[in-house]
Amino acid sequence: MNNIGDKFRWVVYTNEGGSVSQVSATGQRNSYEDLPLAGLKSFELWDWQADQRVLLVNFQKGERLVWRRRKEMSAGNDVTETCHIVGKIGKDGQKGILGIFESDGHIEAIGEFLPNSNWFYPPSGETEKQAVSPSPVSNHLTERS
Repeated sequence: MNNIGDKFRWVVYTNEGGSVSQVSATGQRNSYEDLPLAGLKSFELWDWQADQRVLLVNFQKGERLVWRRRKEMSAGNDVTETCHIVGKIGKDGQKGILGIFESDGHIEAIGEFLPNSNWFYPPSGETEKQAVSPSPVSNHLTERS
């Protein structure tokens, strides 16, 4: 069964050999705030039901993680699509960003955030606040968990 919004889960690894999973073996859910962002070695996105890694992003010192989970909701508040925005920002500020869509697994790549995009808008500031408000076409929500 494909539950849109719960198909992909992340795991991060640190340079010290530790790891944090979005959902631990005991069922505890971790959020973005629980990530060990300093000393990040890699970020992986897994199709946990298929036990298959979908994406691996490796990091060098000074590079930063980009990750958000954004959901599209129907008028009845059902999740119709979930997009994982994953990438990194280099020491020089250059970005590499992917959107992985849960419904069909397709991937879209962009070089910069797109303020007027339904999915790839910047992760902070006024644009994000506006994006979580209902719109006439669809309701996109951003989660950091």
